[in-house]
Amino acid sequence: MANTIESLSTLASDLIVALATGCGICDNCGDENETYCADCDKYQNSPAEWVSNCSLCHDLLDESQNIRIPDYILEEAGIPANTKLDAFADDESGIITVVEAEIQQDINDVPEGVLSVLAASGVCLAELDELIMLDCIIRGK
Repeated sequence: MANTIESLSTLASDLIVALATGCGICDNCGDENETYCADCDKYQNSPAEWVSNCSLCHDLLDESQNIRIPDYILEEAGIPANTKLDAFADDESGIITVVEAEIQQDINDVPEGVLSVLAASGVCLAELDELIMLDCIIRGK
């Protein structure tokens, strides 16, 4: 059992490294990686800080960005529960239209523990989201 645990642990580490390598390091959406924090009077330049300071990566982890419609309304519209949704606003009328998203897989499908490890390592979560939506395959060595 101990050898199996060791093998699975090594495999998990190798897979995380392959995924991180495929996504690359967050560069704050093209901004400088080193930012000055007035509160702590120092420069923030660790990989985890790059991700937390990147508005795109941060928004991907913000649950309030997700569209939520009650199941009974989705059922009336013929949309299955737990379906990813897109919303569009009409500037003139102010009407918001919610439809089933064309792409049903995104970063929200990645387990929270894996996302935490990737974010703490400075991996670009926006790139990960893009790769998932494009249905790309990331291979290791």
